[in-house]
Parts: sequence; C-alpha cells; structure tokens
Amino acid sequence: METFLIIVVLFVILWYALHRSGNPAFWRVVRRNPELAMAWFESEDCWVIVRQGESSPALREYTVGFAVLNPQTGRMVKVHCLADRIDDSQARFLASLSSKAGCGGNKGGHSEFSQATARGLQR
Repeated sequence: METFLIIVVLFVILWYALHRSGNPAFWRVVRRNPELAMAWFESEDCWVIVRQGESSPALREYTVGFAVLNPQTGRMVKVHCLADRIDDSQARFLASLSSKAGCGGNKGGHSEFSQATARGLQR
C-alpha cells in the first residue's frame, strides 16, 4: 500500500510540473524550431530568457525554466513564462506557425518573429 501511495504522489508531482509548464506539443515544436521559438520568446513580454550566469525570475509568478538551444550562440538558455499567460502565448505561437504569419504581441509587434517564421517555413 505504501508503494502505491508513493507512486501516486510522484505521479501528481509530475503532472503538476507538466501542467504548470503548459502544452507539451508546444515544447516539441520549440525543440524542432529553436530559431522561431527564440524570436517568439524575445517578442513576448510574458517570457523571460535566462542566459548562463543570470538568475531565474521568482518561481511563484513564472513557470519552471525550460532549456532551449539558442541557435545564434549555440548555447542553452532557460526560458520562463508568466504562469497565468503561458497557455495563451503558446496557443498564439502554434496558431501563428499554422497560419504562416506572426500574430498579436506585447513588445511592439512581431516583425522579428515574422521574419524568422518566413525563414523557417522556407526550409
């Protein structure tokens, strides 16, 4: 019985960590398209990119950090998103890829993202 409870507790912890992180399909797309993803993270004010040597944001407001390859530097960075905005941002990113154009934004538009999208979709 104790083993069963331990397994259930571990499953709940894993589920919580994944749920707090948003959409797993989004992270698969990010791994396949790091240039597009980095442009998106830089264009949205709800995302924070933490480079090596920098400290992560307060985790109460942000999701756990995800390691993402920065194709410009060849180094891994961690990205965090405001927990209450991650689902919306991820959905807009996936929708923008399927419509082949950037959409919405909070940092003055997505021109850099749109250019990266066009380059990525031409490959």
